[in-house]
Amino acid sequence: MLSPWCCNTAFTHMLSVFDRICDELGFHYEIDSGTLLGAVKFNNFIPWDIDGDVYVSTKPINDFFQPGQKGARALQEEGILGL
Repeated sequence: MLSPWCCNTAFTHMLSVFDRICDELGFHYEIDSGTLLGAVKFNNFIPWDIDGDVYVSTKPINDFFQPGQKGARALQEEGILGL
């Protein structure tokens, strides 16, 4: 693995929190590119891939980056986003 397991663990945590928040807020998202390929081919991350790919429509994504919005607050509470 090029990225240490701690990074994979951190990304897994971020993705599970993101999934929970999207579910609570009713947002649709899809894992994409290398993350999707790794999920299908390895049932995990691609060993040499060092990022995560998630597609979110432009309308709900603003809720994650505007201070005070539900998505941003939830990410802050999990220690993922520092606005």
